[in-house]
This record gives sequence, structure tokens and C-alpha cells, in this order.
Amino acid sequence: MNLELDNLLKTRPKWISILNGDPRKHLVESEEPYTVYRTLTDLLGLPENHSLTEKIRSSVVEDEHVGQLVSKLPSDWKNYLVKGHDKFDYPPSILLLLFDFGVRADDFSEIKSLLEEMKSLQDDMGRFLSLARFPKKEAMIGSSFCDTHIITEALLRSLGRTEEIDKAISFISKNMKETSQGVAWKCAPNSVSNARGPGRKDDICPQVTLEALRLFSYIPEKDRPSNLISAGNTLFDCWKNQHRPYMFGHGSGFKKLRPPFFWYNIGGVLDATSRYPELVKNESFQDMLSIVISKADEKGLFTPESIYRDFRTWSFGQKNTWSPWTTFYICRILKRAYG
Repeated sequence: MNLELDNLLKTRPKWISILNGDPRKHLVESEEPYTVYRTLTDLLGLPENHSLTEKIRSSVVEDEHVGQLVSKLPSDWKNYLVKGHDKFDYPPSILLLLFDFGVRADDFSEIKSLLEEMKSLQDDMGRFLSLARFPKKEAMIGSSFCDTHIITEALLRSLGRTEEIDKAISFISKNMKETSQGVAWKCAPNSVSNARGPGRKDDICPQVTLEALRLFSYIPEKDRPSNLISAGNTLFDCWKNQHRPYMFGHGSGFKKLRPPFFWYNIGGVLDATSRYPELVKNESFQDMLSIVISKADEKGLFTPESIYRDFRTWSFGQKNTWSPWTTFYICRILKRAYG
């Protein structure tokens, strides 16, 4: 093993003591280049331009699984029919997963062209659009918050701040509202069809609130909504008080580890809220985190409990063995929370 890496693994950061064992050596020795890459940068603190991390990132771009994900991306966004924002193949979700792996927009022409198409498909309000079919209606191009929020994040993380992205950020900021549960984001009607999710119109939408928290973590604090932390606390109140807005419940399904954490569940909530020190202190954050920690084995490794069948060839698509990527994902939450 690289001497520098060996020395880094000898350190004992505080978050390691939360687990029964130290999973980092298992992670850097895994056969998943994206897990190794993110372990080096996010857990061990190596810079992205370090010779070792650059070498591993090259392996990420060449990885067969990564190539399969890229091949699922549409070549014509405006004519791509979105079948559901919770589906495994929803393109913005795939983009965010690829970016989390360490893939960059310039690595694949398919990614770069899709991002440019997404950026150009924007209405005067700042909403990013998609083609969808609604009950009793033909397919039409419009926007729901679960389009705009996640597309804005994908564009921001890959392209940086542009006029279009800033316009979307402004729109999202202005649409934080007082809901029945507290300050957060509601499920707004689609901009064209006027359709929205199956819930009370004044309720919080936990999914788009989670997405907004994640989005604003990539934006300087001075440019964030002043009451953003309140939105995070509202999300926690839904857990604490067992609210079920828009059918987003908090039972056994919510508590299961279901990577890659595309949709509202315990892993996704902890990932989004762990980016804010004020939210880490919330009793509900600690409560959720203790549930997740209890799922680790004696080595500090995590095994998925629920899967997307279409990811069954990935480690996080297996329920009978530990998953390097799932373990890294949770360790990153622990590192944010405890340092």
C-alpha cells in the first residue's frame, strides 16, 4: 500500500469511534474505483489533483458500471418522457450519482450535451422543464419542483453558476413557504398540467425540501435563503411527529438502507441535513443516525436492506453482502457530523 495512504489510515478521526470497526481500509481496497476515489478525497482528505486520486479517477471514468449508467442517459431531453421522479432511470438522479462517483461533465460527451439541453429548457420563471404524461392528459413539457430542484443541482455541480442556474436558484428561494408543518417547500402544481402529488396542498413535500437542502449546500451561505435551517427542522419534525405528507411515511421502509438513496428515506435525509452543523445538533438527526449506525457489522461495514432491482449487478444492489459504496456513503455522513 502507498506509504502516504498507510499513514493516513493510521489516524483515528472522531467519527471512527462511532462504529464497531474502521471501514476505511476495506473501502480503499475495494474493487469499486468510485468508492476508492471518494474515500481518498472525502474521508482521507487527499486533494483531487493528487497523483493517486487522479489515477483512481481515471479508473472511475473507464469503469464498466459507470459506462452503463452513462448509456442510460437520453440523447434528446426535450423528447424524453419522464416516467416518474422516483424511478431508477430518472436522468437527473443518474447524473447526481455519476457526479458523486467523481465523474465530470467533460468526461463524457453524452453528459455534456444533456446538461446543455437541460439548461436551455427553462421557462421565464426560472423553472427547468421536462416532458411528462399526466392522468387524462397528453404528454406535455412543464415543470414540477421535483424537476427544477434536482436539475438545478445537477447543473450547478457540473457547470457552476450561470445566468440560467442563478435564475432557477432565485425561483427556488422565493418558493420556500409556510406549510402545515412549518417553513419548507410544498408540492406545487405542474407549471403546465396543474397536476400535483396526492396530498394536502398546504403540506410540506419532504422530497423537494430534501433536494433544496442538498442544492443550497453547494451555494455560499450568503446566497442561501435566510430561513433554510428552519426548513431542515421542519423536515425533522415530520419524522418526530410521524407526519405522512404526500404519502412520505417514516415506517420500516423509510428506515431501511436503500441505496443509491434517490428517493426520500433515512439515508437521503441524513445526507442532506448532515451538510449543516445546525441540523446535526437536532435530536431527530441524532435519532435517525443512531438507527443507521445500529445496522453496521463488527467491522463497521453496511449492507443494503432494500434495493432497486435494476442495480442488481452493483454492490449496492445486493442484500446478502456488504456494499463498499453504501458503507462509504454512511461514513461520509458520520465524518460531516463528528469530524
